[in-house]
Amino acid sequence: MESLSEVIQALQVLYQNTNADSKKQANQWLEDFQKRVEAWIVADSILQKDEFGIEAKLFAAQTLRYKVINDFKDLDANSSLSLKNSLIQRLFDARTSAQVLHTQLCLTLSDIALQLPEWEDPVGEMISSFSVDPNAIKVLLEFLTVLPEEVLYNDRIVVERSVYTKTSNNLLTIKADQVVQLLVNCLQDPQCDSDIHIKVLNCFSSWLKSGELTINALQSTPLLDFAFLALEYDDDSVFETAVDAICGYIFECKDPGDSDGSSEQNEIFLKSLQAILIKLSHLSQIMKADKSITEDADIDRMRGYCRVFTEAGDAWVKKMVLSPLDFQNLLDSMLFVMRFPCLDILPMTFNFWNDLSNTILDVIHNLSPEQRSLISEFYSSVFNNLIEIVIVHLRYPLEYDGFTIQEEGPTSQIINSNSSIWTAKDRDDFSDFRHTIGDVLKDSVNVIGQELALQKPFNLLMETLNNASQSNDVPWQIIEAPLFALRAMGSEIDPNENGIMIQIMDLIPKLPFHPKIRYACTLVIGRYTEWTFSHPQYIEFQLEYIIKGFEIKEVIAASAQALKYLCKDCSTYLTGYWKQLESFYSTFTVSGKLVEADILDLTEALAHVINGISIEELPLAFEAFCLPLIKALENHLNTVPNEQVSTIEVSQILSRLSTLLKHMEKNKSAVNHAIVLNLINILWPLLIKSIDMYAHNFEISESAGRLLKTIMTQYSVDNSNIYSEGIQIIASAYQRTCYGVYIWVGKKFVEKFGSDVYLPANSVEVARSEACSMLVDRLTEITINLVSEGVLNYDSNPEPIEEMYLLLAVALQSQTVRTIKSNVFLQALEFSISAMMSIHYYVQESVLEMWASFISPSVRHLKRYRDALEASEVKFYIPVNYGSSDYNENLIIGDKAPLPPYKIDDGNFLNYDIRRVSLVISNCGFQISKTLLLGLMTFTNQDLLPLSISIFTNITQFISEGTFIMKTVLPNAQQSQQNILESLEMNQVDLTALEWANNFLNQLPPHVVMSQTEKDSFLNDFKLHLSTRHWQRLRHLLSDFSHIFRKKNLKTSR
Repeated sequence: MESLSEVIQALQVLYQNTNADSKKQANQWLEDFQKRVEAWIVADSILQKDEFGIEAKLFAAQTLRYKVINDFKDLDANSSLSLKNSLIQRLFDARTSAQVLHTQLCLTLSDIALQLPEWEDPVGEMISSFSVDPNAIKVLLEFLTVLPEEVLYNDRIVVERSVYTKTSNNLLTIKADQVVQLLVNCLQDPQCDSDIHIKVLNCFSSWLKSGELTINALQSTPLLDFAFLALEYDDDSVFETAVDAICGYIFECKDPGDSDGSSEQNEIFLKSLQAILIKLSHLSQIMKADKSITEDADIDRMRGYCRVFTEAGDAWVKKMVLSPLDFQNLLDSMLFVMRFPCLDILPMTFNFWNDLSNTILDVIHNLSPEQRSLISEFYSSVFNNLIEIVIVHLRYPLEYDGFTIQEEGPTSQIINSNSSIWTAKDRDDFSDFRHTIGDVLKDSVNVIGQELALQKPFNLLMETLNNASQSNDVPWQIIEAPLFALRAMGSEIDPNENGIMIQIMDLIPKLPFHPKIRYACTLVIGRYTEWTFSHPQYIEFQLEYIIKGFEIKEVIAASAQALKYLCKDCSTYLTGYWKQLESFYSTFTVSGKLVEADILDLTEALAHVINGISIEELPLAFEAFCLPLIKALENHLNTVPNEQVSTIEVSQILSRLSTLLKHMEKNKSAVNHAIVLNLINILWPLLIKSIDMYAHNFEISESAGRLLKTIMTQYSVDNSNIYSEGIQIIASAYQRTCYGVYIWVGKKFVEKFGSDVYLPANSVEVARSEACSMLVDRLTEITINLVSEGVLNYDSNPEPIEEMYLLLAVALQSQTVRTIKSNVFLQALEFSISAMMSIHYYVQESVLEMWASFISPSVRHLKRYRDALEASEVKFYIPVNYGSSDYNENLIIGDKAPLPPYKIDDGNFLNYDIRRVSLVISNCGFQISKTLLLGLMTFTNQDLLPLSISIFTNITQFISEGTFIMKTVLPNAQQSQQNILESLEMNQVDLTALEWANNFLNQLPPHVVMSQTEKDSFLNDFKLHLSTRHWQRLRHLLSDFSHIFRKKNLKTSR
């Protein structure tokens, strides 16, 4: 056989030749060979012959698996059964061969069992064939181990849902008890050695993961005992498999809660729970005595222990709350795990602590006083210990100075690190961990109360201070950790707390100096500014403490943040300090010590202070705070063009002005209002000039855009000239630069002021709404032209296109009727077909958002229209010439009147034009639906599939239930004197969507892997759900269809 010899030669090159190019060519040839029809026969021939080595046989087994997964449908029933029988014989013959060959053949047989209904009892036949000797039993256990994994998780095999459900039931559900009995027999059979026992454990774990084994079936077996015994094996793989098995068993034994289980089921649960708790108690002793944990800090082994105890905690958290004494050992084990120094392990416990605290709070109020007292006392001790443990984990390593960052080099592990230098990633990872474990501290506050929770870090700080008085050598890390804990607890602390918080604030200035301690103290002050508002006696100290922090390089960022929050929450008390703050701001913003982010924090802080200043001092404060920024901007803009101009400074000034205006309260008083508007009038021409001069600069456009957005959305209500001129600026700047920020500004303006109000006609609201429509049309028109001219591209320059469709989505939501009536919107809808095929996620998302904003409300309005027509006593007919000059809305034919227009309740708003929506959907619905279906199968981002399915379903629902409207708008529609109520009956279904789906499938390119049988099956199900109006089932059908096709398409591309 020529192909056989070629395969052997290629394998020899792959495994024996030293030339890399030759090996690569041989590997490619073998991959191509697997796709050929003769691969079936050649692979089977290799498996039959003893002369070939393990490499050849393994390739043959892999080839057959590839063919079974991808080409099994090409075999008829007889050939499939023959292949199955041959593989069983090959597997039996190879029972003493290498494990890796067994696995491949077992995987192949499992894949056949999933796809071959004619194989009536795969599990039974395999048990019967392979229960003859220990070597065969090993192979049998391998088959039973991989079978559930292939049935449940091999997504490369496509089987219809109904067939899969039946096959899965036959292979797993009804065979579970038989498999359990086999595993028990293997454990009890003296001929079965330890290797077989380990395979029993693997198989047991696999079937537990499948969810097919019940506690009732397992309770009287030795399988759980064996799994716990296996935890004492030195072999890491055995240990991990035992952990998997025990976790699976515990999951099946989880608390049924308040479900209406039978008394027998509850008894089984309680009996199993008691048995597992005893085993967990013994395991806890083993863990605490395990030197690989206590001395060597074996991370993998502790991860296994942690998984077991966390799984148990998650499974029985409610019972743990109600009967804490019964679970004391389990809680002690969880605390022991929490003390482990490896920070990678701990996060898997965080969800348990959160569930435990929430459950305590949920149930404790419904208990008797005695129970409440018992639970409170018990868990106060637990969570007090937990706080202490967490604070230890919050400490930086003692060898680390807190600042030095290694530029390059191997990534170190922050856990147990003794290095004095970290990489930036080490620092960021530890920072993320501290913020995450901070949630555990919040849970603790909720359980034991704020005073007890705060007492723990306070006591640690006091203890450290006492030690410091005796020795000056107290590491800063010991002080910084409880300070971070105080900050983490802040969100759960009542601002009116008058006990321990006062002691904490009094303690802060007494702490020894170190930049990291000062940094932490400053952030604590910033976190408790709401508390400070209720305790204003601390404001002077805190303000001084924060301001002095700006002199310390490492503390500047914390100081800027703390000052921002202090000014925001305590502006009432800080107005007397505004001159000092203004002087400080003027000095430090030009000192070169602050980065721009810190300056923006300071700017926001000043805006909050301005809001609290008295009317008498307000003009002076505005002049002091705002005019220097405006003057600086003016100076830059008036610089002689041939001189060097710092565009960075222009951008920064614009950002600071934007921050200032964003946070000022212009409507606090008439004086305040007038001053702010005067400020805007001064600033506005400078902003326009900035855009005219520097719009080409991206940073300036971004800053100018944010300022433009702030002015137009917050300060244009009383000045129509601002928003009318602003609209012109947005459009012209966008056309010049193609920067998406200008569309973003327009979107924010439409979001704020867009509406469908049209009465009273001369009102400001109507004028603004019409301005919004003009802006949407202009920006959309510019973008479409830029795309048509090749200036913009969906893939190479996606941001403006993304922003355009987000703008349209907002317009459709805020002023639906005005947007739908726009011809520019129709052009954008046409362009969206190609935009949807962009490679960029956010472009796809924006297009889908726009489609959803157009389609989804139409279904809602259609339902209201149908309901109104059904409730009417008047009979209607469908006029053929609706909308033309010949149309007579008063023409009565027999006892029927023309179909009335759809009306909304509020007469001040434009009427939703459902006929125009119908016309738009009838004209472009097929193209949108076609694009959606193609996207579901190929190019649409996975995360966007649910939204795509929802839009397609809504289109289908609209055209199926809105037939009577379609007849009034389509040019070829025929006049109907049929009672409109008859066409509203639920059995009247329009099948246009089915025709669209059929046309789409018929237009699929030839290389697409989708048989005619699969197409027919999909269309039949589609028609069924369409005719019965089961829209949710249609969604499920589309989801399954997408899932199947994407997998097939992926395999084809490979």
